[in-house]
Amino acid sequence: MYKRDFLVLFFTCIAAYFLGACQANGDFTGREYMPDMTHSKAYEPYVEGRTVMIDGDSVQLFPNNQAALKPVAGTVSRGYVPYYFEDTAEGYEEAGRALVNPLDAYDKTVLEQGKIAYEINCAICHGAKGAGDGPIVKSGAYPAPPPSYFREDILVLPEGKMFHSVHYGKNLMGSYASQLTKEERWKVIAYIKNMQAEKIAKDYKVSIEDAHQVALGKKPIPTEVTEETTDEAATEEAEVSTEDSTSATGEE
Repeated sequence: MYKRDFLVLFFTCIAAYFLGACQANGDFTGREYMPDMTHSKAYEPYVEGRTVMIDGDSVQLFPNNQAALKPVAGTVSRGYVPYYFEDTAEGYEEAGRALVNPLDAYDKTVLEQGKIAYEINCAICHGAKGAGDGPIVKSGAYPAPPPSYFREDILVLPEGKMFHSVHYGKNLMGSYASQLTKEERWKVIAYIKNMQAEKIAKDYKVSIEDAHQVALGKKPIPTEVTEETTDEAATEEAEVSTEDSTSATGEE
């Protein structure tokens, strides 16, 4: 009886040890029992294909003996959304009317990530603050400096047109479609629009919410009214009134 209990305990411990050894830990991925087709064999893109035996027949694994294959016709990669606007003046205008940033322009994470992408890809020409005075421009190597983001027409440029320009490139700026994903492009645009909104809010003494609406082209640029402008207008009105009175006295 004692011997049987001992053997049961012994083999239970052995089984527990081996089962525990199968668990992944650190750099050890664990052992798998009958993985079958869980893991496919990886091939280098440009190596020659190989011949396999299927039901006794020799079959070439890849067409034309090439491991690098084009996607199946009519298919797209998961998550890919085609860009339907053409690289034309008409496509540029259509993008400006139809495209809207799908991201939250007030989200701090979006703006922080947009700033990082902007500083890596855009600031070298457009400048850290968007004034069109990046290092390349200051060096004199750029044949024509890019416009400031705060020029009146750029200040209210629709997001869709900005996205279109980043996607295809515009004037001397090349396409950034391969450097930035669509989401990253929208984050950069959100960051630029936020810089523009902050400038509008500061210069025209409006709320940041209203400034964002102006930057998005949903509201007109406000007319700046300061005390100095008001005093000048009052002085001019008084001078006109004086001239009118003098003219009236002379006619009498």
